[in-house]
Amino acid sequence: MKRFMGSLFLVLVVLCSTLFVSVHGCNYVLVQPESAVSSGNVVPIITSAAGCLVTIVFRTGELTVLPDTDMLTMEIRPPGAMIRLESLDQFVFDEQPDADGVSVEFNAIFEWKPQLKDARFYEGLRMELASCTDPITFSIEVVKCRYCVNERDSLHSIAADFGTHWTQIWSSNPDMLLSPDTLTTGDELALGNIYTTQFGDTWKYLSVRFGVSIDSLRRLNPDMTTAAIIPGGLAMCVMPETCPERRPAVPGISW
Repeated sequence: MKRFMGSLFLVLVVLCSTLFVSVHGCNYVLVQPESAVSSGNVVPIITSAAGCLVTIVFRTGELTVLPDTDMLTMEIRPPGAMIRLESLDQFVFDEQPDADGVSVEFNAIFEWKPQLKDARFYEGLRMELASCTDPITFSIEVVKCRYCVNERDSLHSIAADFGTHWTQIWSSNPDMLLSPDTLTTGDELALGNIYTTQFGDTWKYLSVRFGVSIDSLRRLNPDMTTAAIIPGGLAMCVMPETCPERRPAVPGISW
């Protein structure tokens, strides 16, 4: 994660905060990710994928820190997401400020590594600084059918996790993976293809058509209905089994 220079960096885990912040102006500037740099309290949609570390950093103006009240809060957050503050000035959180407070600049940081089951759109997420009427607002889209390579991942381990063969994932990324041995931490891989559902599609029918289990289809599409009949026009992630020998046997059908 990019760190921002200051005379001293000190981290506060806000869930354990016992401080209060009085905001002068309530101004925020988005400084990370750089591809979405903006100013003000509303920011563009941040796009991510399963396994990718989402780090969103806002630089605040000078805030007056007073004792004995929470500093940064986020009432509703995605599962596993964390928020914290980094001081850009020489301020030690263990030292209680006096009654007049201490003026300090901060980075307000949101961090989250979404999982496959988190693939959906998270609109209007809000981090709030006490006594500031305008929250820090942003949205995140976790796209389906994508996965970020993590440390120690290989095509074999990723494929095994999804119950498929490594060549299936390799063939889904022809422009990225010139060699199956060139995975780099942080690379974003396509897990399969996006299929647009048709009127009358069912989980069972698509399972047979693409040679995969219903459980696999549902795991890749946590945002979709579990009802037997699937509405038409939806984007479905599919990891089709292209090897006939690996397809599950279905009475009356030969591959």
